[in-house]
Amino acid sequence: VPADQLAAALDALVARLDSAPPKDADARARELALTEKAYRVRVLAQAGRPDPGWMARLREEAEHLPLAARIHLAVALRAAGEPRAATELLISAGMPEANRARHADQIPSSLVTDAALLLDAWLDVDPQHERVARLARLIEDARRDGHWGTTQDNALALMALGRLCEES
Repeated sequence: VPADQLAAALDALVARLDSAPPKDADARARELALTEKAYRVRVLAQAGRPDPGWMARLREEAEHLPLAARIHLAVALRAAGEPRAATELLISAGMPEANRARHADQIPSSLVTDAALLLDAWLDVDPQHERVARLARLIEDARRDGHWGTTQDNALALMALGRLCEES
């Protein structure tokens, strides 16, 4: 990617961080907005442009963040040189809920998606953590007839398990 185009894309992410959901937004819309902000913070940190203000702001809300937002924030913290904070956040996130509802809205999610994102984050933060093996088993056990159910689940499961194989 040409440097000027990458810089413009990262500038656009920074500019969108300050956007707020509509005042009449329901709980799911607010959850999606926080997840998007955490993802933007993650991308910026991984690109070498961490946003300490937004990372701190999201950390203050950590107990109220949806799982995907916590995961993105943990990866951002690790990329920004705060591995201890990243580990604490992932530990507090726990494990994905086995009987959770699948969301098929703006940011589709499922047990497999959550587990794959968590596994990927643990591989960034602490590849030796005991949850790595548990998450890999959870993902493998969720496979039915050679796949995980949706294109997104398949892609994220394969990405996370592939990274695990690289780490081993």
